[in-house]
Amino acid sequence: MHAPGLTTIPARPISYPGAYKRVKDFLKDMLRPEVDRHETKQIPTLKGLTSAEIVDGLRRQLDTFWRAEWPFDQQVNDHDPLAWWESLRYHTHARILAVGATISHAS
Repeated sequence: MHAPGLTTIPARPISYPGAYKRVKDFLKDMLRPEVDRHETKQIPTLKGLTSAEIVDGLRRQLDTFWRAEWPFDQQVNDHDPLAWWESLRYHTHARILAVGATISHAS
């Protein structure tokens, strides 16, 4: 059920589904240890989220990123992809994927 007067726009199909699945599997494998540790030592960016919320959020955010939809439709400034990802670390709709993208650079 949706609000009166609003129409639901169907999501565009995922392009390159094979590549999408490989990226999704890679991110899941990379984030799994972080999510397991999150129960005892929370990642500051993801504070307050349960492991289930992180897993669901990763799926939704990867779908949005793959389709180049907001907030992932912003251009990379200064040709610095790491800075772009770090700018998304505290964005509610991008933070889980941003943690995955920047995890190897965290100290």
